[in-house]
Amino acid sequence: MSRCPRCGTVMNRSNAMNALSRYDNSTYICSPCGGKECAESMRAAKMPNPKRLPHYCYYHNYAREKETVMISFGMDGYYSLDKSLRTIDYKELNANIGVTEEQAELMLMGSMWGWDCPGLQEGF
Repeated sequence: MSRCPRCGTVMNRSNAMNALSRYDNSTYICSPCGGKECAESMRAAKMPNPKRLPHYCYYHNYAREKETVMISFGMDGYYSLDKSLRTIDYKELNANIGVTEEQAELMLMGSMWGWDCPGLQEGF
């Protein structure tokens, strides 16, 4: 039984019922995450990205410090993860996908204060 690398839910046994990630064109993800990636890519394509931020990253939820969440470029707020991923340290998950600490901080800034905020465009 395989799990979706984005949300951790159990995926369909047949890859035809899952989705191919738009971000690397080789990783299968669950169908709902495939729909989210489609919407994210359409919205993100219209937004400036001078810092070349990743499509998504992980961070900890300030309301529940031990809960890891996912932030998607161009989207407000964050997504809750499957229980199996919530307890993994966000730095470890980011390292696995090549996201730096600075990028994660900028992604958090954009998700909370808007993707066009001056600090995001200029950096720290």
